[in-house]
Amino acid sequence: MAILTVVGCTGEPSAEVRDYVTDALDFIEENALYVDDIDWDSVRTNTLDRTAEAQSYEDVHDDIAEAVKLAGGNHSWFASPKAAGDAQSPSQMAPPVAEALEDGIAKMTIPSFNSVETGQIQRYADAGLTGLISVSERASCGWVVDLRGNGGGNMWPMLAALSPFFMPGSVVGGFQDRNGNTTDAIVELGSAALDGEVLAAGAADAPLLDDMPVAVLHDRGTGSSGEIVAAAFRGRPGTLSFGLPTWGYMSANITEKLRDGAEIVLTSAHIIDGRGDVLPSTPMQPDVKIAAGGDAAERAAVDWLRSECSA
Repeated sequence: MAILTVVGCTGEPSAEVRDYVTDALDFIEENALYVDDIDWDSVRTNTLDRTAEAQSYEDVHDDIAEAVKLAGGNHSWFASPKAAGDAQSPSQMAPPVAEALEDGIAKMTIPSFNSVETGQIQRYADAGLTGLISVSERASCGWVVDLRGNGGGNMWPMLAALSPFFMPGSVVGGFQDRNGNTTDAIVELGSAALDGEVLAAGAADAPLLDDMPVAVLHDRGTGSSGEIVAAAFRGRPGTLSFGLPTWGYMSANITEKLRDGAEIVLTSAHIIDGRGDVLPSTPMQPDVKIAAGGDAAERAAVDWLRSECSA
């Protein structure tokens, strides 16, 4: 279904477009992490002035996008109605995959996930949980959690899929907004929640694996929510990370859908890792840096897990 963005054809400025811009700026002002670091009053005034004669929503997209970047930083963006719709396409979402490797070691690959639709969230979480069930009996020594190439999206089904690796009720990280207010990311077996509000849950009855050694893989393609999930494992007993530094978009975003279907994706908080440390928005270093290409990081992770099993 096409979304009509031309709201008037009289040649006169549109009051609806003016309200559209105002609503977008209000959202940015209320939530942007870096709004206090810039001259926001000037940004707001200039944006309103530049868009005063606009006749369609599309006419003001670039101006809103500029305000988003200035107040939200490089991890924020404006998505056109088409781009926002494409990001929700199920064809672009691969499920988690669990597989047995060797010598009692298994691997869970966690890809990026961009949907906020309830059914897609549950299917993603269940794919991970059922995968764990299918190979857990062949993973007596430990697990590799592969976050390489995970560019982010919706972190909550990722955490729900990996929840068996944490003691139920564990705080695995959280967020700190520009005013210093914090919220907690909490996992129960099969679900993940923000301050008690469940945001992703699977129906599969997976085994608890909180005492299993885990090797986390990440690289320069691990970004945003992929980095947040990697950070959740920091401080977990029996865990070591391998690979390369992450992308460096260590911040939390919120999304606002505008009336024409466009979306503002806005950085609103710093990340807190599993140890309780507030992290800078810079690349996260692995515990063991593996500069070689190919499967060198995975081989190093498997060797470590094997040593843990025989210890």
